[in-house]
Amino acid sequence: MLARTKTEIRKKLRAHRNQLNVNEQSDHALSVRDSLRASQLALATQTVGVYIANDGELELAPVIGYLLDHAVRVAVPQVQNDTMQFVRISTTTHYRKNRFGICEPISDEVITLDEKSIVLFPGVGFTRSGTRLGRGGGYYDRYFGEHPCLLRIGVAHARQVVDTLPASEHDVQLDALLTENGWEFASLAAQKYLNLRLIDGC
Repeated sequence: MLARTKTEIRKKLRAHRNQLNVNEQSDHALSVRDSLRASQLALATQTVGVYIANDGELELAPVIGYLLDHAVRVAVPQVQNDTMQFVRISTTTHYRKNRFGICEPISDEVITLDEKSIVLFPGVGFTRSGTRLGRGGGYYDRYFGEHPCLLRIGVAHARQVVDTLPASEHDVQLDALLTENGWEFASLAAQKYLNLRLIDGC
């Protein structure tokens, strides 16, 4: 029953985010970049994990450009069988589509994310309390299970945020959520840290 419920919700939320037009997508991407820039969070970290948008996900190209311009080490997921690793990218990195139709970097420079890293990652749906509904493959859940000290920041369009979502025991919980409307805080630690950064950035 839980699997069927998740499948139905995924279908509905995917359709909802795919209703956004090109201008709305662009505006949301720039708003997220500006919120991240104002917090100065990314510049205080060693490495930032990001994603390459697919299927209506909020585009991170402006964020990636901002990070690379400020010499921040940027890493993107690369799927290897049933596991996911992060590899470093640059302005000259080439990409190819994996078996899921998602672009991933052609790179052998594997980056191990640690407590000095943050990860900006997508999802199909989110709640403000920190629940995430992913694609169903469990790649991020497994990765975060092996790297529990990372600051986990979900990125989405505001229309992907709902009151409740079904969750399994292994589903990853967010520390914070970032949409075109700004920050939502899912953990006290993230709220305190991000608030301090926002004050510093003013």
